[in-house]
Amino acid sequence: RFIASGSKENPVVFTSAESDPAPGDWGALNMMMSDNGENLLENCLVEYAYRGFHSHFSIARLSSSTFRHNQRGAQFQESEVVISDCDFNQNFNGLQFRDSKVQIERSRIVGNHWGIRAVFVELQMRGNSVVGNRTNGISLRDSKLSLRDNRVADNRRGVYLQRSEGELTGNRIE
Repeated sequence: RFIASGSKENPVVFTSAESDPAPGDWGALNMMMSDNGENLLENCLVEYAYRGFHSHFSIARLSSSTFRHNQRGAQFQESEVVISDCDFNQNFNGLQFRDSKVQIERSRIVGNHWGIRAVFVELQMRGNSVVGNRTNGISLRDSKLSLRDNRVADNRRGVYLQRSEGELTGNRIE
């Protein structure tokens, strides 16, 4: 089990030790299984990693944290993850996951190459901004999506569903 809990004024910082940092300078915060409960990142800054947060077979909550300048802001597989009030910006992939159940609320996925890439997932999104991602804002394959009250704008493709089911309600897609 991994718990990193800072405050808004004093976040826990995970960053590069290089004098000229670059995405991929260090590996990841890896969570492999969570028999002892939920992994938590709260009020954290995670930058210049290959994978900022990475989990398999885990339960996790990412809250009020920023993931920037990573190859992948967060990546998980066969996990249950709740993300709230987070920023994923200036990563190659903002979020990438598969075979997982994911809830994303009140978060910003902005200015990445890919916003969200996922396969074989159940994804619920509410009250988020998915803006200015250079490829797709939200790209799902063989998945289920519930998209409510989000803003999806200025991406090459806003919402791209391949062999997937989607329920979109009250969104602004531009």
